[in-house]
Amino acid sequence: MTARLLAVQRHLVAGRREAEAIATSAGGSKVTRSEDEWALRCDLAVAYRAAYLMGWHQEVFNHITVKVPGSESLPHGPHFLINPFGLQFSEVTAGSLLRVGIDGTIIDKGTATGILLSQGFIVHSAVHAAREDMHCVVHCHHQPTVAVAMTEAGVLPLSQEVVGVFDSISYHPFEGTALDLSERDRMASNLGPKNTILILENHGPLTGGRTIAQAMFLMFLITRHCEYQSKAMAAVGGDISKLKIPTPEAVAEMAARKDTQKAAYDPAKLQFESWRRKVETQWGADSVYAA
Repeated sequence: MTARLLAVQRHLVAGRREAEAIATSAGGSKVTRSEDEWALRCDLAVAYRAAYLMGWHQEVFNHITVKVPGSESLPHGPHFLINPFGLQFSEVTAGSLLRVGIDGTIIDKGTATGILLSQGFIVHSAVHAAREDMHCVVHCHHQPTVAVAMTEAGVLPLSQEVVGVFDSISYHPFEGTALDLSERDRMASNLGPKNTILILENHGPLTGGRTIAQAMFLMFLITRHCEYQSKAMAAVGGDISKLKIPTPEAVAEMAARKDTQKAAYDPAKLQFESWRRKVETQWGADSVYAA
């Protein structure tokens, strides 16, 4: 085992033990965090710091959530982990994360502010409740992607980053700040049973995956593409006819070609581990994995 893996394992074990001693629910009772949950917390803390480095943050707003395995049958289940309101993405630690029930009950208030932002709960609980396959959900207000979401054209199949996921994109009409619980049903319906990217019109992108790495990688693809598209639209003065847009048949062929290439590696996982290295170099493992 490498020195780095040993260091991470040490943080996981030590952090879990410390967390078990200090974690409390909103009611003040002790909450025990399993080793699996603590490892998940460490990965989610990495995701928040990586999102900060990628520019997917808006001060103390926006969220990344992940479902706690085995919590479906528990009271208020399923549970998911979410950042406490008031922290920058760059300040989130493994121990500061809230554990929240699908009904908004705070199971574990973490070690920071303990505040749950209602808008974040509404958006993320909508997806976690409707899609059992989406264990992780990422939502942000990345500026170029929000700009694309404000156009009638929406996401165009202009880049190699997006053509492979173009048929996995859904749209949800703008309803203002997410404060209405009834919007959850409409959001889930517009996402549908299979798509993994939801463009909240005039609002921002949302991605989901079975793992944190998958959801983060999808966010990387859609935000990088929208950076290209925003610049391309500006370059042609907003005249879509001047853009080199592949035909629907060409897009379908490119997507099909990608599906036939069964790689012996997982690009999402590899990308996430590269983010982990960047995050640990930037802030140090002691900061990221702090209980």
